[in-house]
This record gives sequence, structure tokens and C-alpha cells, in this order.
Amino acid sequence: MSGSLMASRRPDFQTLFESVPGLCGAAGSETAKVDGLEVLRQMKADPRAGVNPVGVLTSSREEPDISESYRLGVNSYIVKPADFTRFTDAVRTLGLYWVLLDNPSIA
Repeated sequence: MSGSLMASRRPDFQTLFESVPGLCGAAGSETAKVDGLEVLRQMKADPRAGVNPVGVLTSSREEPDISESYRLGVNSYIVKPADFTRFTDAVRTLGLYWVLLDNPSIA
């Protein structure tokens, strides 16, 4: 689907990374042509995204990035630790949060 983020009714990471033109590996990487906020804008503009929860994992602590992310409808904004061990611990904890604690909309 040219230019569209959503290739299926229930999008996932695989669909997202395969469907976003210019998203070379990861938003924010030096090779990416689309930044994470633009990906979020496109996701939230696509009605097929529904009410899927969206979490941002980023290195940015910039207030404009945080504010814009929440304005666009993210559920969580997490600044990733620079230290690899702390990063892997954080990702493990995030996985538990999304699986065990988050209460997604049933709409």
C-alpha cells in the first residue's frame, strides 16, 4: 500500500517497518528518512490503526518531542537509557508492563 503505514487491520511492528517508505531500520537512525513523530502522525491518521496502544522508546528528552507525542496520542513516552545493560533491563520491564499491566481499550 504505497505511502500507507497500515498493511493490515491490526498493525504490528513488522507491518510498520515494512510499510513506511523511508523508515530504514528505525525512526531516528541516521539512515531513516522519516522521523518517529512523522511515523506517529501517519499511524494516528490511518483509521485502520484503531485504538492500538502506541509506546515511544526514544533518546529524546526534548519537551517539544514529548508534548507532540502525547498530543498525537501515544500511551507511553519512555527515554531509553544509554547504557546497554540498563537498556535491556528497561525493555524487559516495558514488555512486562504492556503484557501484564496495560489495560487497552476494547473499542
